[in-house]
Amino acid sequence: MEIGIIQAVQSVASPNTLWGAIVDNFMLGLSFFGETAIVIITLFVIYWCFNRKLGEYLLFCVFTSSCFSFTLKNIVKRPRPIFSDALRIGEIRHVKVDNLLVDTNFKPTSYSFPSGHVTNAGTLYMGIASYFRVRWLIISSIAFTLLLAISRIYLGVHYPSDTLVGFMIASLVCWGIGWLYQKFYSKRFMLAGIITLVFGILSIFFGDTKIFGLVGAGLGYCVCAPIEERFIKFEDAKVWWKRILRFLVGLACAGVVFLLSSLVLPLETIGVIIIMALVVGSAVLLAPYLFKLLKL
Repeated sequence: MEIGIIQAVQSVASPNTLWGAIVDNFMLGLSFFGETAIVIITLFVIYWCFNRKLGEYLLFCVFTSSCFSFTLKNIVKRPRPIFSDALRIGEIRHVKVDNLLVDTNFKPTSYSFPSGHVTNAGTLYMGIASYFRVRWLIISSIAFTLLLAISRIYLGVHYPSDTLVGFMIASLVCWGIGWLYQKFYSKRFMLAGIITLVFGILSIFFGDTKIFGLVGAGLGYCVCAPIEERFIKFEDAKVWWKRILRFLVGLACAGVVFLLSSLVLPLETIGVIIIMALVVGSAVLLAPYLFKLLKL
């Protein structure tokens, strides 16, 4: 049944035609907005440059949904449709690209269920909608997330159920756990700590580097964000050039910390946890300190 749905979605365009090339690139463009790097950059642009409270809320939501997503991936371990017999015998196709913008050239160890693209992007865009609770924003964020889900099916890298569950996780986090975050705002560090602890324990059983990275990110946030709130208290930038400088300073700060820590620590298990804790800690503590120091 799911192969049939993929075939139906892919039937909107034939390969090796002008229309096919247009649709391929349109779907790749949609998928671009769910790439991990784009989601992370967008989060910190909002947090550093525009709206600190919204940015922190989105960081929490994306972190939480990513924990759910990667845990399910390691429990189910479902191969992507591009590694199925359906692709081998030509029932479905794979729009394969691997460049700086979009990567659909996955290894067999990259599991399909649920869709990380739909989970992360859906959490980001629906998270913005759940924060402001404006009707047009809610409708447009849901519609865009569904379009992104269709793009992942069209590209041949996910089954429909992968994207459906990714959408459900994003919705649960934005409209459920995100609500808890807002209602118990003063206890948000404790809530983030509980989530980090739970998935930290689960990570022991899976040994997945990405889950270790998420645990480190949670630790970095839980330790450094309360320090920033108590002693630094950076405020939103109001001038456009300060926003640009904040982004460059923050990116350089996190980048230098990552490069230096990765030179001395192994990119596995405890090393990954420490590296990500340092990177996220620098993003939520060191970068804001530099903003105040440089009067940005």
